[in-house]
Amino acid sequence: MNRRLAIAALVLLPALAVAAPTLSVRPDRTETVLGNPITLTIRASNDTGDSMELAAPPLDDWAIVGRQQSTRVDGIRGTRVLSLQLTLQPRRTGELTIGAFAIGTAQRSAPITITVKDADLALPETPAGQGDTTDEDAPEAGSGGADRPPDEVVFFRWEVDDVDVWLGEQLDARLVMYIRRGLSTRNVEIGDIDLTGFWTEGRETQGRQRGRMVTVGGLRFERHELFRYSLFPLRAGTVSLPAVGVELLARRQALFSGYTNLDRKAEAVSIEVRPLPRAGRPAGFAGPTVGSTRLTARVGEQQIKGDAGTELTVITRIDGMIQNVPPIELPELEDFTVFPAGDDTRRDKRRGKLLGVRSQRWLLRPKREGKLTIPAFELPWFDPQRGTYDIARTAPLTVQVTGAPTAVADDGPGEARAELALRDVGAVDPDAGPAAGLGLWFDAALFGAPALFLIGLGLERARRRRDATAGSRAAKTAARDATRRLTDIKRKPDGRAGYAAIAKVIIDYLEARFGRPFNGLTRDAIRAELRARGVSDAATDPLLEELDAADFARFAPSADAERTLLAAADRATVAIEAVEREAT
Repeated sequence: MNRRLAIAALVLLPALAVAAPTLSVRPDRTETVLGNPITLTIRASNDTGDSMELAAPPLDDWAIVGRQQSTRVDGIRGTRVLSLQLTLQPRRTGELTIGAFAIGTAQRSAPITITVKDADLALPETPAGQGDTTDEDAPEAGSGGADRPPDEVVFFRWEVDDVDVWLGEQLDARLVMYIRRGLSTRNVEIGDIDLTGFWTEGRETQGRQRGRMVTVGGLRFERHELFRYSLFPLRAGTVSLPAVGVELLARRQALFSGYTNLDRKAEAVSIEVRPLPRAGRPAGFAGPTVGSTRLTARVGEQQIKGDAGTELTVITRIDGMIQNVPPIELPELEDFTVFPAGDDTRRDKRRGKLLGVRSQRWLLRPKREGKLTIPAFELPWFDPQRGTYDIARTAPLTVQVTGAPTAVADDGPGEARAELALRDVGAVDPDAGPAAGLGLWFDAALFGAPALFLIGLGLERARRRRDATAGSRAAKTAARDATRRLTDIKRKPDGRAGYAAIAKVIIDYLEARFGRPFNGLTRDAIRAELRARGVSDAATDPLLEELDAADFARFAPSADAERTLLAAADRATVAIEAVEREAT
C-alpha cells in the first residue's frame, strides 16, 4: 500500500511543479536618502508558457521615475519568464513599505521595507597632511583661526574691505559662497539685494567657475565669489549691506548621492560712514571729490604759426566716481580765442576698483605772436586713506607763436547794405556822359512813358507778390530744412569739410528765415540784426560760437575735426532751435 502511494506521489509532483509559478521581488538596497531613487527588480516565471498577469501594490510613497519590462518564452522547454525593473524615488523620509506583488492568486511576494533618511551632508574631517595641498589653503582672512564657520556645509556672507569709511569713499563689496569640500550645489537662487543708501556703480557677476580652496575654522571650503559691487555711500551715519536669502540644492560628490534642499542667508553688514571734515577743507573743494585724484594738461602743438591753432586737453583721473568731480573751468585767456570744448568720460576697472577718467578739450587760436602762456589748473580732493585734503595741480603750458595772426576782414553792416543797394539798382556805364543819360530818359518819357509805366507797374506788383510768397514759405521751413541738412552731415561726417557745411547751414538758415543776406557780415553785425528781430544775446551766442568753431576747424588736426564734428552738428541744431523760438 505504501509503495503504491509513493509511486502516485512521484507521478503527481511534476504536475504540481508546473502548476505553481515563481515570483521574486528584490530591491537594490533597503536604505537610501530623500531624493535618491532605488531599483526594484521583479521576476516571474512558469513552466506552462501561458501569459501571466502581475498585480502591483499601491505605491503612494513613491514616484515611478523609470520602468523596463521584458518577456522571454522558451518554446522547447515550454517556459515563460517576465522581468520588470521599476526605478522608484521616495516622496518622504521614514520607514516606507512596498506591499506584495502577486500573480493571480497563485503567488504573492513578501512586503519590503525601505528606510529613507535626510541626505547626510556631513563630511569626515581630512586627516592632517592628507588631501589637497595648495598655496591657497591658508586660513581665510577674518575666519578667526580656530573659530568654527557659520555652517559646516555651505554658507554665504558679505566681504568688504572696511566697515568704517568716509562719505563718497569707494567700497568694494563681494557676496561670497563657501561650499564644504566634497560637496556640490546647483540651482542657487539668490533673493533681492536692496542697496539703498549706496550709489551702485555696476555689478560684476563672477559666475560659477571653480572656486579656490580656503580653510575656515579648520575646515576646507571652496570659495566662490558670486557678485562684486563698487559702492559709494550717499549719506553719513550707519548704512547696511542687506541680509540676503539663498535657496539651493546640495549633495555629496559620490555615487547615488541625492540633492537636499537648503535655505541659507548672508547676514547684514553695517557700514559706518563718516562725514567729510570741515577742518582744512580748501575753498574750491566741490563734489564730493573723494579718492586719489590726478590732473594732467597738454597742448597738441607747442610751436605754431600765427594763422594756425592748437588743442588744449585736460585729463582728470580719480580712484572713484568721476561724476562727483566737477569739470575743469577754463580761465580767461587774453592771448587766445577759445572755441567750444569737447569732452568724454569713461570708467575702467583696475584690481577690482573703479577708475574714472574725464578728458576735456578746447581749441585755441592765438591773438598775437610770441611766447604765450596757459596758466596751471588746480583741483582740490579728499584723501580717504589719510583723512586729509589735497590739491591736484598741473604745470603752466607755453605755446610759441611765429608770425602775426591773420586778421579777419571786417565789413560793417553799412557797407554791406550799400553794396546790396548798388547790386539792386544796377551799374551805370562810366563812359556814358550826362547827355547820353538825359537823351535816353527824354526818349523814354516822350515815346513810351505810358506803356512802360503800365508794364512796370504790373511787373512790380507780380514781383512783390512772388517775393512775399516765396519769403513766407522759406521762413516757415527754414528751421526744418536746416535740421534736415545737419542730420545729413552727421550721417556722413567729412572732417573739416563737415565744419564748413555746418557754417553754411547756419548762414543759409538766417538768410531764409529773415529774408536778407548774412554772408560776409561780422559777428557784431549778425548780433545787431538778430536783436532787431527780437532774438536775445543768450540765444544768439551759441549760434555765433558754432560759426567761430567752423572757422577754426580748418586749423585743427583732421582726427580732432572728425571726432568733434557730430557734437558740433548737435550744438548747431540746438542753437538754431533757440533762435527760431525767439525770432519775430
